[in-house]
Amino acid sequence: MSRKLRLCLCTCVFVCFASPNLLAQTPSQRTQVLISHPVGMKVHWFRLDAPAKPDYSAKPSQAPTRINLNQGATYRLKLADIAGNPGLDLYPILEVLPANPRMQDFLAHNAVEIRLTNEDVRRIRENIPLTKVIYKPADGSIGVEQVSFENPKPGHNPVQAAKKLGEPLLVLRFGVIEQPVSTRPIELSVDATEAPRRLLHARMKIPVSAGPLTLFYPKWIQGEHSPNGPINDLSGLKLSADGKPVAWRRDDLDLYAFHCTIPAGVESLDVSLDYLGAGKDSGGGFGSSASMTPQLAVVNWYMLLLYPKGHAVRDLHVNANITLPKGWKLGTALPVESEKDGKTTFKTASLEMLADSPVLCGKYFLEVPLGPAKGPPHYLCLACDSAAGLAITPELKAQYERLVLEAGALFGTRHYRSYRFLVAMSEHINHFAVEHHECSDNRMPERFLIDDNYRKTWAAWVLPHEFVHSWNGKYRRPEGLVLPDYQQPMRTKLLWVYEGLTQYLGFLLTARSGLYTPEGARENYALVADWAKHQRGRTWRSLEDTTVTAPHLYFARGDWASRRRGVDFYDEGALLWLDVDTLIREKSGGKKSLDDFCQSFFAGKDGKPSVKAYTMKDLVKALNEVIPNDWQAFLDRRLGTTEGEGPLDGITRGGWKLVYRDKPGDLYKARETDDKALNLAASIGLLVNEDGKISDVIQSSPADKAGIGPGMKVLGINDRRFTSERMREALAASAKGQAKLRLLVENQDYFRTFTLPYAEGDRYPHLERVERQPDLLGEIFRGRVSLGQK
Repeated sequence: MSRKLRLCLCTCVFVCFASPNLLAQTPSQRTQVLISHPVGMKVHWFRLDAPAKPDYSAKPSQAPTRINLNQGATYRLKLADIAGNPGLDLYPILEVLPANPRMQDFLAHNAVEIRLTNEDVRRIRENIPLTKVIYKPADGSIGVEQVSFENPKPGHNPVQAAKKLGEPLLVLRFGVIEQPVSTRPIELSVDATEAPRRLLHARMKIPVSAGPLTLFYPKWIQGEHSPNGPINDLSGLKLSADGKPVAWRRDDLDLYAFHCTIPAGVESLDVSLDYLGAGKDSGGGFGSSASMTPQLAVVNWYMLLLYPKGHAVRDLHVNANITLPKGWKLGTALPVESEKDGKTTFKTASLEMLADSPVLCGKYFLEVPLGPAKGPPHYLCLACDSAAGLAITPELKAQYERLVLEAGALFGTRHYRSYRFLVAMSEHINHFAVEHHECSDNRMPERFLIDDNYRKTWAAWVLPHEFVHSWNGKYRRPEGLVLPDYQQPMRTKLLWVYEGLTQYLGFLLTARSGLYTPEGARENYALVADWAKHQRGRTWRSLEDTTVTAPHLYFARGDWASRRRGVDFYDEGALLWLDVDTLIREKSGGKKSLDDFCQSFFAGKDGKPSVKAYTMKDLVKALNEVIPNDWQAFLDRRLGTTEGEGPLDGITRGGWKLVYRDKPGDLYKARETDDKALNLAASIGLLVNEDGKISDVIQSSPADKAGIGPGMKVLGINDRRFTSERMREALAASAKGQAKLRLLVENQDYFRTFTLPYAEGDRYPHLERVERQPDLLGEIFRGRVSLGQK
């Protein structure tokens, strides 16, 4: 890599070179920046994170010029009158990095020079993204040097690269030549009055200036870890300016990009579009799946907007409003400016925060305060297809109130101004949940609150899981997921932390809050351990590989899942982090736990949301600060292995072991009822729906060896018509001398009878205490907050 102002033509990520939370700074720490070349160039600037509305300096400086800028702050520059480039204005981002004490001494007596070369300008004119890092050389050379990186490539961090040469002080990044960031906000109006028939309308007014413009439809959606922005459901797109149509053209490679040219004298572009909502059985993934019924809707803003290319979404500001069907109410994390005649207007927010704040609305709507007495407020925001479904018992409300308290005790800080559990309840929407910084989008069955069976299914731990994400995933986020916009590909390698640790802590908080009984918490882990034991795909595919391929695995078919592996970093991640927690407790003699890790790793300031990136190195360092151990080697083994039956060491170290009995536990029975299916993985190796349709076959099981496959349908069992009850009865009888099962199976247009040699009876997973071993699981699940605390 060359020095002394020579360009080093390397590749880099055009984004993650500096986290806004890299180091806390005091207001007095400033860096004097000398913009020296091209001579005569005019320089305007404003601070992007200033408390007041941003605006360029009224009077530009002229190069060479010196500007005193705050360390830890980010500035937008406007560079005009560039010699030899008439009419070219550039709008780079300048990040002034925090300096260590040694560098503070240097900066007290020296300016940091930025020199824009003719070669730099040529590349920018050719629409080649360019990042320049100005650094103090580590070899003690006098002054500063700069290194340039061009053509962004996922996986490369220019600041980290520059650290090999010295101490980075400034980062200057140029995108392709695009429209400047306007100090005027984007206007967005959403008409949801036709939500009952799954149709939404949006109108936008985007500040622009004359020249070429590219607009993006969001593609990579935070929290969904996939390039699944619902571009196919964008309809009716029209652009206009001053009442005249503006032609647009879709990019023939990037289908999420729309090109147009803004006429001279135009300052605002009008955009109109519609969003076509999906029905429950018509496909769509996560947020783009069925989200509207005649009585309720979940509205994600990112589905209803376009935004200008070349700008970080945190730098774009939006004034948004939404109009609801008559009589409907809403809940959202966005601060409200006003409400009148069914129209709610929100306070100005960054596009990043807007897209992270969905709106839940409905005819039958209830907001339930959860406290606590001190700190930011929390709410259950409930919308249901029926008024009866809004009933919440005092006991269940108290458990959610305790969830809020237990999370505060676990993490110690709250990186949000308020928090809302948005809960949509209907049989006509897809059931899942997505995390956001100040809320969560939870989509549940209609009887979620009033049917105790849901206290024993996946629904019991979903709200705790998404709540944990406010800390793990939204505040602390893997470096590969900290991106400037919604078009850059995500690097998902650390999802075993983002989702796996969240799964573990979600299980933990479900138990500590009382949403699970101690018996329920243990049985939940028995079910997870049983699942891991039968994931045969781990014999060829590592856990880490499931994270890397997650953007595709989220949408993999359900058949052959045990051979393929899916997004296993959730439940296997929960086992891995239980292993970590129990190992810390064992090595420290019970004095330390993963609670201590959470207190330090997620530490920070209460209040306004922010993002702090982390790497694998940061994670290992934090674990070693809790208890010294070769955590790198430990994690490498767990992430890279393709052997064994799942990481069950944490359960054993926790004082329990996986066993099988002939009677199911309460959670097992509830989940089979909810799934409308039989899980026979532990016996003959089948997962079969209540109608006999086989969804998966466990490799090396009796069913697999007999030649049965997914997609076939069981019609009969031991010469009688198949029912779930008869299948269970036949399995139970196999342990009493009937050593074979006869299955009549339909395979497309053909029928065949399979005989399975099996004599082990019906088998259900349970945890059983290990004698003379401390009950660490009991300690992990024990609540930390007294019942009288508010």
